[in-house]
Amino acid sequence: MKMPLSAGFLDRGKTQAQSARYIGFVKGRVLLDRAQLVEVTPEDRLTAYLGIHKGRAVHAVDMPEGTKGRPTDLWLMPPEVSGEDLALAAQGQYLLRWHAKNRFCAQTGALTEPSDQGRKRICLDTGAEIYPRIDPAVIMLVQSPDLQRIILAHTHAMPPGLHSLLAGYVEPGETLEDTVRRETFEEAGLMVDQVQYVASQPWALSGSIMIGFTCVAKDETLNIDPEELESAAWYSRADIAKPI
Repeated sequence: MKMPLSAGFLDRGKTQAQSARYIGFVKGRVLLDRAQLVEVTPEDRLTAYLGIHKGRAVHAVDMPEGTKGRPTDLWLMPPEVSGEDLALAAQGQYLLRWHAKNRFCAQTGALTEPSDQGRKRICLDTGAEIYPRIDPAVIMLVQSPDLQRIILAHTHAMPPGLHSLLAGYVEPGETLEDTVRRETFEEAGLMVDQVQYVASQPWALSGSIMIGFTCVAKDETLNIDPEELESAAWYSRADIAKPI
């Protein structure tokens, strides 16, 4: 199964490419011109190497405000953006935001600097290597007992009108299946079983690997945690197909 945010098509080795492509970002948001990623000149800006795509070495570049193009978050990417460009935007967004959050070493407090084409940072005090952290999280398609409806929810962090499946981070000591059960109960008040793995994909907004499951609720009575969710409801196929 090909996932839309997966950049598995990239050659991530150090193979020499004939040319380079520099994709612009402003404060971690990719620059778009209509549905096209804006290519920029890096000059002395922070860059992060993504990999080789179609014979070109692709880099994400942190550009100043006012650079040509519209800074766009992953939530709001237009559907016309190609799947490969969407994956490049997601990976670049995560790496540049990671660099911005790790300017200082967590152990010594000393400044760090980018190294290995932006794949890691180096503590200027001890020389320790700091790599991007990937946090495991689950996302689950919670089905009604008759398998005719699913839960969609709106969290406080989402743009208005956007709904998604339930999701949450894996905690110490949990299996992935444990997390599915706990998060569904904490957020929606539902006990679930028949937890089945489906697929995984990167999720740049939180630096996670999202691990997808299906599960079946034992009943349909929702008890929403208002600190976790703003709203949640059961939706049928017909409900989802209705025009907005």
